[in-house]
Amino acid sequence: MKMLLISITILAFSSNSHSQSEKGTLQIDSEPGGIIEAKQLTKGSRIGSFYYSPEWARGNVQLSQSRLLSNQILRYDTYNNTIELKSIKTNRVLLLLCNDVISFDMTDSSGFNHKFINSNKFPSIEEKNARSLDGFFEILVDDEFIKLLSKTTTSILKSNYNMALGVGEKNDAVIKTESFYIFRNNSLLEVPKRKRVFLEYFSSEENKLAEFMNEEKLRVTDKEDLIKLVKFLTPNDLSRNQ
Repeated sequence: MKMLLISITILAFSSNSHSQSEKGTLQIDSEPGGIIEAKQLTKGSRIGSFYYSPEWARGNVQLSQSRLLSNQILRYDTYNNTIELKSIKTNRVLLLLCNDVISFDMTDSSGFNHKFINSNKFPSIEEKNARSLDGFFEILVDDEFIKLLSKTTTSILKSNYNMALGVGEKNDAVIKTESFYIFRNNSLLEVPKRKRVFLEYFSSEENKLAEFMNEEKLRVTDKEDLIKLVKFLTPNDLSRNQ
């Protein structure tokens, strides 16, 4: 397992390093087997955060070969697909690469526990123009026969400022999009945005599901509604009896 140590103080690599109106951004360069180098970049060059949540959280990390890092202080970088572990004693950050992590969880300030699993534990989607699934899925519904997963994809929208005209956005912006997937019968499906297509995927339960959606006024484009829909399917999934 490759574990890379960032030998800088936490003050230099604070939660504001990728946040709105930055006072500075850290760029980390590393070659295989090399040492991570931290560099200070131009101030105020990016708006937004790379992190799932900029706040550090308590959690556990499951590594390969049954190795468990328990009760850690961590956060998830959704742009670089890395997990950062903070040491209170040494004020250093340990960087875990995606391929080294099987799963992890973290509890937010409200007490809710978010669970994540490496996307390489699921089959790939063969559809044309399918989204890249490198990184981690958050597990929204975890059942033996059906799971609802979400994937946060983070990208950078470059500045379009025109100095001559004095118009446009001066700063780069961090853009996050969340897509949803259903894992069922050893198959991974990206949740379609149209109700009819969604119902066709559950053909054996289509009538019951359609009735439930109409009664509860649920939409397949809403995260909380999707959670209700998949939880509704859990006890009614006919594949259990096949």
